[in-house]
Order: sequence, then C-alpha cells, then structure tokens
Amino acid sequence: MAQYIKEPFDFMERTKELIENYRGKYKASAIINSSIGLLFVATEKFQKEINRASKTITIEKWGLKPFKISLCGRVKKDGSFLEETMTLATVSRHIRNSLAHCHFTQIVNGTNSRISGFELTDYSYRKPRRKTFEMEVSLDELKKFMISMANYIISDNSPHTMNSMI
Repeated sequence: MAQYIKEPFDFMERTKELIENYRGKYKASAIINSSIGLLFVATEKFQKEINRASKTITIEKWGLKPFKISLCGRVKKDGSFLEETMTLATVSRHIRNSLAHCHFTQIVNGTNSRISGFELTDYSYRKPRRKTFEMEVSLDELKKFMISMANYIISDNSPHTMNSMI
C-alpha cells in the first residue's frame, strides 16, 4: 500500500481552518480540541521544524505572552529543577503535555460565564513529581499560537520536510 505523504500537512491545514473559521457557541472546545490535534502532529512529525523555528522566532511572534508563564523548566535526573528558556519548542512541549494529560482548567469570564482562556500546567514524569510549567492563556492567544505553528509547518512544506516523513 502506498503511503500518502501529504497527510500530516492536510490534517494541519484542515484543523487550522476549523480554528480560524469556527463561529459557534463552543469556541473554547473547538480551540482546545484542535490544539490537541495540531500539537500532537506537530511534536510527533515536525519536531525538527519546531526546533529550527525556535532559533529565530519568539513565542511573542506566535501570540503568547511570556509574562503569563509563571514557571517553565524541567526536572533533571538528580531531582533538581532546571529553569528552561521559553522557546517555541519548550513552550509547545509543555502546552502539549498539559493538554494531553488534562492538566488544564478553564478561566471563566464572570460577566457572561463564557470561557475566556485556560490555565495550563505540566508536571515532571520523574519522581518526585513536580510542577514544571504554569501558564495562563486566553482563547485568542492560544488560537493565534496554533494558527502560527500550523502556518509555519505548512509553509515549510519543502523537499527536506517531505523527505523526513518517508
């Protein structure tokens, strides 16, 4: 059976369009579900591209605000905490882990009881378990981040990227 090489790109393009064009009352659910899919595909299939982007693109350019990240690090083998630089690769890994392991809570706007964002938390997998990431993100910030990531990967649809998938 032949492998459909463009499938991850098509998935990212369709999911990006869902985020961009969704106009219903479940905006937060649409964004969080689409983010999970985009982050899984991006971190599993395009980690090299995300690492490369981290060298020249800041998280601010993709819509995130560093001052809303109160903790960003990892636990070393000896159990000590190491603060990490807030690069696209680091932050996207923590956001992916937060969503994948359901370590997020809704931030609700008090005036209309609508979800306005999320508090995302990541934890180390090493014992003793320790919090390694904490961030507040609005729906619009998360949406811009996901669209920017998808656009970067889709636009980087060059032979070196395609060959890395075969």
